[in-house]
Amino acid sequence: MKALFNEDNTMEQMIISILKENGWTYIPAEKLPRMYSDVMVESMVKEALIRLNPEIAAEPSRADEVIYKLRTVILSVQPHNLVTQNELFKKLVFEENSFPFGKDGRMVPIRFFGTMCKEDIALNEYVVTNQWVYPQADGGKRLDIVLLINRFPIAIGELKTPVSVLLRGLMLLEIFPHMRKAFPPCLLQMYSILPQRGSATAMVP
Repeated sequence: MKALFNEDNTMEQMIISILKENGWTYIPAEKLPRMYSDVMVESMVKEALIRLNPEIAAEPSRADEVIYKLRTVILSVQPHNLVTQNELFKKLVFEENSFPFGKDGRMVPIRFFGTMCKEDIALNEYVVTNQWVYPQADGGKRLDIVLLINRFPIAIGELKTPVSVLLRGLMLLEIFPHMRKAFPPCLLQMYSILPQRGSATAMVP
């Protein structure tokens, strides 16, 4: 049977193709080792932590301690503490990210991403996927495009019919309250509406 194409999935495939040409790896969402309720692809986050941190590579079980701390922040999210937990998650990844993994329990910073030089950046894994389901198959959300670095979702794109800037803003005002209840902060902060034609992108605040 021939595949059915429509404006939506054709645009999805075009975005995926462009990203692949620029070094991203495409993995269908159903091939990622995650439960629908998982925000991170935890087994692959663990691989990245081992790859980027000699202290964790020396004792890989330390990665589980780091992931547990991240997971605790994600699971504690409620609509009323969205901003607070968002800031906490960001600090945990980029600022307050030291763990007692050094000699004699010395605190050492943990890297989640390679950023300092070309050799470090080469240690990152860049993945694009589509039709990411969250948090369950029945009645859950299906996200058109999700970008992951080291299996952390860092950007979400939703394909919509192009509209004026004003109408796009009104669309965001209508969507945001529902998205705020549906997604934890580490997903919501990256939610974007992508027009099916043109280059503008509307970001959720």
